[in-house]
Amino acid sequence: MGGKNWTCSYCNRPCTITENDIRVLSGSTWISPEYGQYRSITTIIVCPNEKCRQRTISLRIVQLNNRAQEMHQLFAWQLLPESEAKTFPDYIPEKLRQDYQEACLLKS
Repeated sequence: MGGKNWTCSYCNRPCTITENDIRVLSGSTWISPEYGQYRSITTIIVCPNEKCRQRTISLRIVQLNNRAQEMHQLFAWQLLPESEAKTFPDYIPEKLRQDYQEACLLKS
């Protein structure tokens, strides 16, 4: 199996992730005739960069349409990191880094 191009949100390095770096967990449940079947999909990626090795975790909720065999995404959350804030080096003042991270959380 080939790899997938990906950029780590922590170290900002472009990487190639393989099946050893990613796990996808899924669970389904029937709600009612009105709402049908829902599926949660959790994706966990461990950065393959040996100096980073941070986890990126996301969660999606989709509704399944069994007749058309389609999924319609209802919600999506980025769990780790909490926002799309880039990591900046220590020579950037701590107060500026905190303000930036807070602004990125508000944007999410």
